[in-house]
Amino acid sequence: METYAIVGRRIYGFCGGHFGRDSYRNKTIIFVGPNCLVAVDDEGNPGLAEFEDWEHMEREVKEWSDRAKSIYD
Repeated sequence: METYAIVGRRIYGFCGGHFGRDSYRNKTIIFVGPNCLVAVDDEGNPGLAEFEDWEHMEREVKEWSDRAKSIYD
């Protein structure tokens, strides 16, 4: 089973608003905790996203990165 919430993973777009309502830029994950992650956008602005638990975080990150395959590739 692939792990999606990993350092270096690109996530795309709004990400369900987890990084704030004005965060529409693509991001790169730079830190992963048990129920949170930190990502920076292409301009170096950091953002924190918190989740109920690891499973919820994995589902969301998978969606954010998989969705991009069809949009950006």
